[in-house]
Amino acid sequence: MKFKQVEPRHAQPVKCRYIVQNIPCPFAEECRYDHTIDDPVVFTDDTLTYYLDPRTQEQQPFTVLRRTLEENHFVIRKLSRAQLAKIHTTLHWTTCYPNYPISTKSVVNHFPNSHQLTHKNLLSENLSTDFNYLPKSFVFPKQYNEFKNFDENGFLWIMKPNAKGGGENVRVLTREQVLDDYKIQHDTTCSLPANDVKLKKTVVCQYIDKPLLLNNKKVDMRLYVLLKNNCIFLFDDGIVRSASESYSNHLSTLNNPFIHITNNSINNKKMRDNKIGVGDVNNCHGYYGNKSFKLLSSEICFKYDKLYDLVRGAVNKTIFSDKFAHHESKLGHSYAKVKEKCFELLGFDVLFDEDLRPYLLEVNGMPDLDGMSRNGSVVIGVDFDIKAKMLSQCFNIVFCKEGLEHLVQGSWIKLQ
Repeated sequence: MKFKQVEPRHAQPVKCRYIVQNIPCPFAEECRYDHTIDDPVVFTDDTLTYYLDPRTQEQQPFTVLRRTLEENHFVIRKLSRAQLAKIHTTLHWTTCYPNYPISTKSVVNHFPNSHQLTHKNLLSENLSTDFNYLPKSFVFPKQYNEFKNFDENGFLWIMKPNAKGGGENVRVLTREQVLDDYKIQHDTTCSLPANDVKLKKTVVCQYIDKPLLLNNKKVDMRLYVLLKNNCIFLFDDGIVRSASESYSNHLSTLNNPFIHITNNSINNKKMRDNKIGVGDVNNCHGYYGNKSFKLLSSEICFKYDKLYDLVRGAVNKTIFSDKFAHHESKLGHSYAKVKEKCFELLGFDVLFDEDLRPYLLEVNGMPDLDGMSRNGSVVIGVDFDIKAKMLSQCFNIVFCKEGLEHLVQGSWIKLQ
C-alpha cells in the first residue's frame, strides 16, 4: 500500500457534505458541490475501510485527512459501537483510545496512555523534572500553595484551562493577577465535590517574554511527531503560527490576545472582525501566506539538535516510559499490549526564545488536519500542502511492515 499526496484542487467535483450524510441539501440547484449518489459499496475482506468517530464525521468530507484516505481507495464505514466489535475496519480514527471493544485487526490512531503527554496538567507533572524544555509550570489547585511561595523574580505567567482548546480562556498575567483571578474564579479550599474540582484544573506556566519574532510579531511552531512501536519520527516541516499584532511585553499589552497568543482560532477572529477578505489573507496572521518551519529554520540558521532532544525526551518520559507502559485502559489494554496495532500522530507546539532555545508549550493529540477554512470555502495554501505531504507519508509508515519504515519514510526523520 503506497499513499499518494492529494492536491489542493480537486480533479473531480467535491461531494456535497449534505448528500454524503444522506441529508437533503438546503441549497438545492444553487449548491456548487456534486449531488450524484454513488452505487452502494459491497464490502469484502479486501476493502480498505476507515471509521471516524461521529464528531469527526460531521466535518466537511473534503478535509486533508478524509481526502487522503478516500483518494487512496479507503471507504468510510458508519458503524455503531456494537458493530465495531464485530466488523473489521482497516483504520479506526477517534479522538482518544476507544473505551469500547473494536476488532483486533483494526489499526488505531491512539495509544491507551497517550493522555500522559497530551493533557496539559499531566504534561506539566510528567516533565517537571530532568526536562530542560518546559517553562516552569504549576497545576492548580494541587500546586496553588507552591505557586504562592515560588520566588518568581518578576516573571509573567500564562494561565490555561486544563480541558479547553483553541486558545479559549488563555491569558497572560502577573503573579498578583494570577492569585487574584484564581481566588475569584475557583474554590482554592477544594471543598467542592471531586468532579467539580477536576473540572477547575488550571495550568499556569512561565511566560516566555522574549520570543523569536517574525516581522516583529510573536511566532510559534506546530510540528508533527509520529509514534509507531517504540519508534519516534519527526516531520521535517511544520506550520509557523503568528500573532496578528506587533509584539510588546509591556504590562499594558497583557490583555491583548492578538499580541501574545498565536493560536489561529484567536487570530481568525481579528480577521473576521476587520472583514479581511479571501484576497487579503496573505497579509494576515498565522499560516495564511506564512512561512513553513523548514523555510524559517534555514533562514535563522536553526540547528535541530535541541529540537530532536525535546521530542525524544517528551515521548520517552510519557508514552514510552516504563512508568506508564503498563497502565491499563477501561478495557484492560495498555501500551505494552496493543502497541503493534496502534500509532500516534501528535502536534507539538514549540516556541523559540530570542536565543533560539526551544520550549514545549503543549502537545495536541488531535492536530487539525483540515487544510482549509472551517466552511470549506478557502484552501489554505501552505497549510494544505504541508499537511497533505505529511499525512500521506505518515500513512505509508503506519501501514508498512515493521522494520521497513526507512523505505517509505520520505520527509519523516527517525529520531529513535
